[in-house]
Amino acid sequence: METYKGHTKSWETGFHEEGRSQDNQICRLRVKYNNAILSSNLNEKKDGVVTQAKQLFNEATQKKLMNFIVQASASRNKGSNMTSNSAKKKTVTFATNLARNFDKAEA
Repeated sequence: METYKGHTKSWETGFHEEGRSQDNQICRLRVKYNNAILSSNLNEKKDGVVTQAKQLFNEATQKKLMNFIVQASASRNKGSNMTSNSAKKKTVTFATNLARNFDKAEA
């Protein structure tokens, strides 16, 4: 929006070619403008939006910390299993829900 000067033929948007990079640019712009609109003092529901955003941030931080702890303990256990077990075991990973941790099944 900031780059539009009134002529569409010569309009240089600054976007990358279509693809993943452009999708990332558009996503960042959506976040930028949604944040500006939702946190504006003119938004009558600003307080509720900000409260929900803080709760979501806290939940995401806790999940990230928990995933970090689970990964650290899994890598520690994997190292101890490799030294104690000489036979290699195959593992299969199942994702029941993308918001949850993965369950491992040994074969």
